[in-house]
Amino acid sequence: MAVLENVRGVKVTVCTDDQVLQEYDDDEPEDVPAVEVGGYDRASKTVSKYIEATTGKAFYIKLEITKAYKLDSPIVSFHVFVDGIKVVSLNGGKKEIPLTMEVKGVENELDNRQAFMMPFKFGDIITSTDDSKLASSKEDATRLSAVREIMVKVYRKSRERPSASRNRPRMNLAVDKSMLVHEKALKGRAMSHGTVLGAPQPISASRHSRSSFLDGKDYPIAIFQFKYRSKESLKSLLILERTPEPSPSPPPAPVSNGASGPFDLESLDATQKAKLQEILGNLMGNGAQSKGERKIKREREETDSKTNKRSKRGKRVEIDLTGDNSD
Repeated sequence: MAVLENVRGVKVTVCTDDQVLQEYDDDEPEDVPAVEVGGYDRASKTVSKYIEATTGKAFYIKLEITKAYKLDSPIVSFHVFVDGIKVVSLNGGKKEIPLTMEVKGVENELDNRQAFMMPFKFGDIITSTDDSKLASSKEDATRLSAVREIMVKVYRKSRERPSASRNRPRMNLAVDKSMLVHEKALKGRAMSHGTVLGAPQPISASRHSRSSFLDGKDYPIAIFQFKYRSKESLKSLLILERTPEPSPSPPPAPVSNGASGPFDLESLDATQKAKLQEILGNLMGNGAQSKGERKIKREREETDSKTNKRSKRGKRVEIDLTGDNSD
């Protein structure tokens, strides 16, 4: 789980099907300078993890504040970004702790105060070579620069004040099962997934409020980054183990005499060696003939004054090399 020591008790996770997605360490987080102007140590306040994205799966971001967190401000504010787009800010104060909140999608309201939510889903990135869409490739490239990342920034803020205004989030996320972009917008990068929005669902209208940053907008007390990738991408990054190649077949086992392991000529006694020599001699004499046939003279048998010539057919010989003469 993504954990930061300086905000112990503040937790952020990404879930699907009511289960927290498995997290994998990001050993080389990008764009996180060690120390910024004024001594602000951004690296120590940032935790970055990889998670697996599955096409068509709905996901949500779970935000938690437990009693382990030492609250030193009126409220703690979570600013949630998906693919570089801020989708919501949610706050929690001392009275609400322990507190669990879930961000399941983009919420919006119509002029008649009717509210709806469009759920987050992992969608495929589909590339196009249609030059009629080339004019939008620059806009696509800008949008793709932050794609494949869920980020939550945590701030210390002042006490909330009621607000009548309703800030509608920019609907820059694709409302479909996939993202269609011109291939030139990818600039050679291998990108398989982005976030898309599902069908709108009615919800209760939210209460709106305002508050101020105590440390400044550029100085969050914690940053949680989740880089979502397909399983194949995680394997290519060596974050997941690749499927092992099939093992080569083992070499054939040595010929065995069936009793004492591999056959060894040296283990034969003199009688057995003589027997083997005789058998091999017969085989060489009756086997395939080289440079003309070797003719075998046969005795002629006289029967009733008639001489019959019989041809003796060759027999298949079974060789017993064990030296065991028992039947």
